[in-house]
Amino acid sequence: MLRKRLNLFNFDDRICFIVGLSIVAGLVLTLTSVLELCTSSCSEGHKYRMLGMSFGSFGMIFFVALGFIHTLSQRFEILSFTKSLLFASALGGEMMFIIVQKYYIGAWCPVCLGIAACVAVGSCALGYSYIKKHRTLIRNENKGETMKSLYRGLTSTAAVFIGFVIAFLGVAKYDPLEAAQNSIKETLAFGDSSSDIEVYLFTDWACPACRKLEPNLQKMAEACMKEAKFIFVDHVVHPETLNFLPFHLSFLLNNKPKYFQLRQMLTEISETTGAPTEDEIETSAAQLGVTYNELNYSDVALGIKYFTKLGEKFKIKGTPTMVIINREAKKGKKLTGNKEITKDNALKAIETLKSL
Repeated sequence: MLRKRLNLFNFDDRICFIVGLSIVAGLVLTLTSVLELCTSSCSEGHKYRMLGMSFGSFGMIFFVALGFIHTLSQRFEILSFTKSLLFASALGGEMMFIIVQKYYIGAWCPVCLGIAACVAVGSCALGYSYIKKHRTLIRNENKGETMKSLYRGLTSTAAVFIGFVIAFLGVAKYDPLEAAQNSIKETLAFGDSSSDIEVYLFTDWACPACRKLEPNLQKMAEACMKEAKFIFVDHVVHPETLNFLPFHLSFLLNNKPKYFQLRQMLTEISETTGAPTEDEIETSAAQLGVTYNELNYSDVALGIKYFTKLGEKFKIKGTPTMVIINREAKKGKKLTGNKEITKDNALKAIETLKSL
C-alpha cells in the first residue's frame, strides 16, 4: 500500500518525522563512536563487542538497516511493523548496554547514552502512536482489527525482552591478547586446519626423554597431521629451553616446509649447548638452505604467553606430553612419556575422539 508524502500537520507524519530524526541522530552518534571522536569515558566501551563486532560497527549496520526500512515504510505499510520490532528489540538491547556501562565499565559514555536516548525517543513515538490507534479501534468496537493490534503490541513487547536477552548473551569484553593468541595458534598449527581434533605436543629442549622421542617424531607427527591439527609447544621444564624458544618459534612461523630438518638441527645444538648464539643458528640454518628471521620481542612474548597458557590449561606436569582433544565434543586424551607417545597410540586416540 502506498502512502502520501510527509505532512507535519498530520499526526502520523509527525510521528514519522520524530522516528526518522531519532534514526539519523543515532546514526550520527554511532559514526562518532566508530571514528573514536567521543570522550575518554568512551574508551573502555570500545573494548566490548556485540556478537563479535564492536558496538560502533554493530550500531552502524543496525541504524543503516533501520533507516532503509523506515524510508520504505512510508511507501509500503507492511514494513511499519518490522520497523516497530527493530526499535523494540533495540530498546531492550540498550537497556543491557546501560547495565554494562553501570556495572561492568563503571563509567558513563555520553555518546552511548545519546544513542540509547535516540532509540528510546523513536520507541516512545511509535509506542504512543500504537496506543492512540489501539484506543480508537476499541472505541469503534472493531474486534478483528483490535485483536490484530493487540497481537502486534504483545509481539513488540516480546521483542524488547528478546533484544535484552540477545544483548545479554552477545556482549563480551574484547581481549586483544586472546585474539592475538588465537591468531598465532592458527599460524603455528600444522595439518588439517578444518579438523575438530587438535594435537598438542609439549617438549623441553633440555629434556633427555624428549630427545629420545625425536628420531620417530616426524613420522608420528605427519601421520597425525592427516587427521588433525598438530601444534608443537615448548614447555619450560629446564630454563635452557627459553634460550631455544625464540629460534624455534621463528622456524614454526616462517619455515614450515623445512620444519623437521630445522627441529633436528635445534635438537643437535641443544645437546652441545644450553645457550645457542644467533650466529650459530644462522650458520646451521643456512646449511639447510634456510635464512633465519629474527622475531621481534612482542612476537616472542606472545608465543611464550601462548605456550604457558596451554601448559596451564592442560595441567602439564612434565615432558614429553601429548594432549589430543576434540574441540567440539570437549573431550580429550593425554599421553605421557616415550612409552605412551607412539604413532599407534596417537592415531588410536584421534580415531576414538573423532567418533564422539
